[in-house]
Amino acid sequence: MSRSFNCPSCGAPNAFQSAVSILAVCAYCRSTILRRDLDVENLGKMAELQTDGSVFQLGVQGWHASVHFTVVGRIQVRYDRGFWNEWHLLFDDHRSGWLGEAGGTLAVTFATPVKESPPAFTRLFPGKELTLDGRLFRINDVEQGTCTGGEGELPFVIGAGYAAPVADLVGAGTSCATLDYSEDPPLVFLGNYVEFDELRLSGLRQVDGW
Repeated sequence: MSRSFNCPSCGAPNAFQSAVSILAVCAYCRSTILRRDLDVENLGKMAELQTDGSVFQLGVQGWHASVHFTVVGRIQVRYDRGFWNEWHLLFDDHRSGWLGEAGGTLAVTFATPVKESPPAFTRLFPGKELTLDGRLFRINDVEQGTCTGGEGELPFVIGAGYAAPVADLVGAGTSCATLDYSEDPPLVFLGNYVEFDELRLSGLRQVDGW
């Protein structure tokens, strides 16, 4: 169930759609709003996002594994070769997931508790094999990213300059994983690479040449 509130900075109406979201960026004044139980707190302005060619935007809807979802938030991360987007998804079955968008590749993943303890970030390198949730994965990429900003609602607090050291892994078939070392212990996200058309998307942003 969504929870409505007025932005403590500009007074504009906003809402948390997901029960797991604790942070929202006001769509009117870009104030960063932290949810604390029944109250909201203004954390200051969120940095402007860098312009990119993504056709995704807040409010886009689609389907994954026969479950409908809505895009409710985004984190934009800078790395050596440019930017990537992590879109926060709210599924109709109340799950919170992520759609990673980088270099034309799409992946849907979910935060997943695993019994294995990932190695230290400094011990990761492309080609290294790891077992996560009882499955074998191989590291495909290791990046020391930096968050440039966010929008919509998110399940954790971020801001410009937020460190995002991550490793992307590939498994059997279309399976994939991400290790996120922005927290200790690192977060593990498991899921699958997906094709654009299979998501059955609607509400996409109009981009020249699309």
